[in-house]
Amino acid sequence: MAYPQFDDFVDKERALLLWGGGSSAASGVIEQRKHRRVAWRAQMTANELPNDSVFPKFRVSGEVLNIGAGGVCILSDVPLDASTVVQCDMRLPGVDVRIPTVMQVAWVAITDGDKYVWGLRYVI
Repeated sequence: MAYPQFDDFVDKERALLLWGGGSSAASGVIEQRKHRRVAWRAQMTANELPNDSVFPKFRVSGEVLNIGAGGVCILSDVPLDASTVVQCDMRLPGVDVRIPTVMQVAWVAITDGDKYVWGLRYVI
């Protein structure tokens, strides 16, 4: 699967990614977020929820780049397919606390450094 270059649209839409809402006439991109995002760093693991088996199909990890009431943005070495539903554990920085949640991959892009960025939205 060919992924869009993350840096290509991040630079053009930086204000939209950080603050959410609005649109950009220059690029024709309409922001679909309903909630503001804030920069935040934490570690996260994601396990694909099984459709037909007891065991997850994969387990990946990444770094949370920003978070909001609607979802999170993750940087990882591994791509995920859009619409994949994953069980996630977010580790809070500086404390031994993990937050479990179920999320769905909204979008995936690739960086110049061959890393992947996922947009995840909360399912529950």
